[in-house]
Parts: sequence; C-alpha cells; structure tokens
Amino acid sequence: MKPRPPAADTTSVPGDPSPRGGRRRPGRPPLLARLLPAALLRPLATDEARARFWVRHLRMGVALSCLTALVVAGYALASPERPHRTALLVVAVVVAAVSPLLLRLPMQRMALDHRGRPFFYGWTLGVITVLAVMAVVDSGPDGSGSLVRLTFVLALIYATVAYPPLGIVVLGSVVVAADLLTGLLASGSTPGLWVSSAVLATCTWMAWWAARNQHDLDAERSRTARRLADLANTDPLTGCLNRRAFWERLDGALPEPAGRVLHVVDLDGFKQVNDTAGHATGDELLVAVAAALGRAVGEDGVVARLGGDEFALLSAGGDGEALAARVRAEVAAASAERGVTASVGWSALRADDTEAGALRRADRAMYAEKARHRAGRRDRRTDRT
Repeated sequence: MKPRPPAADTTSVPGDPSPRGGRRRPGRPPLLARLLPAALLRPLATDEARARFWVRHLRMGVALSCLTALVVAGYALASPERPHRTALLVVAVVVAAVSPLLLRLPMQRMALDHRGRPFFYGWTLGVITVLAVMAVVDSGPDGSGSLVRLTFVLALIYATVAYPPLGIVVLGSVVVAADLLTGLLASGSTPGLWVSSAVLATCTWMAWWAARNQHDLDAERSRTARRLADLANTDPLTGCLNRRAFWERLDGALPEPAGRVLHVVDLDGFKQVNDTAGHATGDELLVAVAAALGRAVGEDGVVARLGGDEFALLSAGGDGEALAARVRAEVAAASAERGVTASVGWSALRADDTEAGALRRADRAMYAEKARHRAGRRDRRTDRT
C-alpha cells in the first residue's frame, strides 16, 4: 500500500471490503443495467446517516399518501352528486391500505445500493399516475373539473424536499403534463386549466432553483467534511495514517484478528541525518521511508506514522518475520545514501488483545532488536580499535 496525500486517503483496513470501512455496494443487476441508465442506479446514500434520511423520507411519503387518500375519501363522501363516487372511494381506500406496506421495505439497505433511486422515482411517478386517474374519474359529465387535481402539488412538494435538481425537473414536468391532460379530458381547454398548469410549472422552476442551491451547498459541505477527515486522519508530511487514526484501525481489527499482524518500525541513525543534513533532508527521508513501508506491506495493509521516526504497520496476515525482513530491506534501500536502517518488532493479534497490549508486545520486540543493533555497533567499533 503506497502512502497517499492527505486529501485522498483511502487506505483500507485489512479484510475491510471498502475504503474507510464503508459498506460494500452490490454490483448492478444485469436486468436493471439493461433497462435503466447508470445515473438512475447510483446509490442515494454513501453512509448510514444519509441512508437514515431516506428512511425518514419514506415514512413521510407514506404518511402523506395516507393523508391524501383520506382527504379524497372524505371528498367523495361529501359530494355524492358527482359521478363515480364508489370508484373514487375504492381507489382512495386501496391507497390508504397499501401505502403503509412500503414501510416493510429494507430502505436503510436500499438507499445504500442500486435500488433506492429507482424505487423513489418509480413510487413518485406511480402516485402522480394514481392522482391523475382519480382526477379523471372525478370529472363531471358537464365538463366541470376535479378538485383532486389540486393534490398534484403535494407530489411536487414531496420531490422538492429530497430529490436532486434534475429529478425535480423531470417529475415537475410529469406533474404539469398530468395536470394538463386531466384538465383537457375533463373540460377541454379553459383559461383556468392553463393558469393552474402555469402555476405548477412556476413551482417546478422554483423548486429546481432551491434544490440546485441546496445541492451545491451539500456538495461543498461534503468536500469540506472530507478535507477535515483527511486532515484529522493523516500525517501531513508522509500522507500515512496518523497515530489516532491508526488506533481506530487497530481497534476495529481486534474483534476478528484473523491472523493479522502488527509491526512497529523505528529508524536507526535518523537523528544523525537531521543533525548533519538538516530537517528538510530528514523530512524527505521520512517520506521515502513511508513509501518503502507501503511497498513492503502491500495494498491490503495499513501504514501509519506514530510520531517522529516511528511507524506502525497493520498487515492482513502471513509470516510476521518475513514481513519484518521486507521492511528492513525496503528501508535500507530507500535510505542507502544516508545509512539509516530499521529496527522492527512485530506481534500477531489475538482475540483477547487490547490496542495497548498488542502495541506493547510489538514495542518490546522492536526495542530488543534496537538493543542488538547498538550492541553490534559497539562490538564493531571495539574491533576497529
């Protein structure tokens, strides 16, 4: 795994199926892929908080559908002189009875995969169609229009609350077309019909404008949140995870260690580089070492800078000593001109581990190796003298 710049840290936890420990999104079903454009299959939400918003939006839609059905049923009972009262009443009762069943849908999961967007657009189009049918059924034989047409504005308001600008334009156009069609079928072309359609079209334009502004604001907030998360989770010099973020990754790995291995790396001879060549050279060396550690641990591992010249690795598994040997070789190659080497200690994670306990074992092994290196250097100096 190569260290990434802070603005694009997508390091994965070993065994985690997606960046940042997120949910794996199911692949697009072949049937929907053939029938629907790709834009309509994008997930509505990329995190659980946004998914919960769509759950609340579903509940609001169900409540609005039931309320509208009850109002239409009351209108049907209060106007027995108009035609097709029974049919209008039956449709209203069916809507009120069926709508709550939508609450049984796994909307939390649907919002995170390909099903959420087609569902909401399909549901809204279905509601507009039902309202149009009820408006036509309610039209009088004398050419009088239907008060049910007034409910078209509710579908438009519901879309405005959550849908993106393009979705509002599409659904608003459908609402205006439905209003025109039902009006023409009921009473032909009248000034009132064109006024009501013009009002709906104006409402659509206003809703689009508001949604576009909100969409831009949400996008900027998301970018800011990502930047802040990157700053909070990454080391600004090397682009690796910082100490706090690494502890979170380690904590997430402990419940199911599955053979994962923790390595602690400390650079030998780094202080001399800072003292003789300057801190700028030392910083360049730290960046090179971080890249070397990324090559050693691979794409499935995690690299973090714990502070100073100390790093930590969390690998997906395998031979801990073999990885330690790769780390030593990579660091030696990256810092060959400066003569810096690495002392490496490692510890296999256990199911009963704590973060501090696992790190303590790896630290002890690393300091034991560092002590051996120092003893070896003293022996070599003694031999030369």
